[in-house]
Amino acid sequence: MAGRKKDSIWLHFTEESTTSEKGVKAKCKNCGKVIMGLVARLKKHVAICSPDDSEYFVLKQHVASCSTMNSNDEREAARPTKRKAVEVERDINALKDTMTAYVIKTNKTQKQCLDEQVARYIYATNSAFHHVQHPKFKEMVSALRPRYTAPNEVEIGGKLLESIYVQEKENCSNYLNGQIVNLSVDGWSNVHNEPSLCAVVTTSKGNNYLVSTIDTSGHPHTSDYLAEVSKNIITRCENEFKCVIRSLVTDYFQNLLILGGTTTAHRLKNKKSELGVFSIAILLRQIRLNSRGLGPTPVGYDVKAKGHLGSNTSNPSVVT
Repeated sequence: MAGRKKDSIWLHFTEESTTSEKGVKAKCKNCGKVIMGLVARLKKHVAICSPDDSEYFVLKQHVASCSTMNSNDEREAARPTKRKAVEVERDINALKDTMTAYVIKTNKTQKQCLDEQVARYIYATNSAFHHVQHPKFKEMVSALRPRYTAPNEVEIGGKLLESIYVQEKENCSNYLNGQIVNLSVDGWSNVHNEPSLCAVVTTSKGNNYLVSTIDTSGHPHTSDYLAEVSKNIITRCENEFKCVIRSLVTDYFQNLLILGGTTTAHRLKNKKSELGVFSIAILLRQIRLNSRGLGPTPVGYDVKAKGHLGSNTSNPSVVT
């Protein structure tokens, strides 16, 4: 039977043979001193003779004792740890699945769609862009979709405005392509009381589309200026929206009379068709007379189309 394993402290000593029955003696490798081979005495001597080495050998002794574990013991020790890690991971995944059932995730595509819907609401209601910064608005959005963050006022007035403008312009182009429409040009002013002209086209189904807004600050509304603006609007509509304008309605009555007199045969010319020019005031007057049976319907006016001009007009005339 093998004897007890020597302590690692013996690495500092060499065993000295002796005839005494009191035990073995040890000779220090560092100083050469011979002392009794008792482990306690040996450790005490090393601590005095070479203290740095004593700490090292104590640590080495601990490592050596751990290294005596055989491979079977190592596998047995590792197995419970691995099993526990798997169980913990499974529990975490189960917890995630449970939480996911109560939280709606918002990916990048969904956020873009939701952002556009918020922006369209702001534009359609003519609300201030900073409306989305209001605490109550944020609370409402959080209650409806907790993990979604609504766009801020900079995004509403920036990239979202540009994106939706392009989308709406494309929708208008697709709808107006090839249609015969009426063009209405009317004067407006903004909140700063700055004058502008708004151009709207109306289809035979009564759908209206704002196609142009022109800032007329510093430009008197003379007949020549209005004629030039109208021509530019017509050209733009036919080039960008691919629609055919057969009639023009405006409320500038006095200038309209001059406009009618300064255009060839009382018609505003463009590349594709002759344009009938009407004054809203005169047009409404004739519509009222016609409804009472007191006058003819203005050429180009379709009662069923609710005021649409030019949808079935081959040669419209000017009302003067």
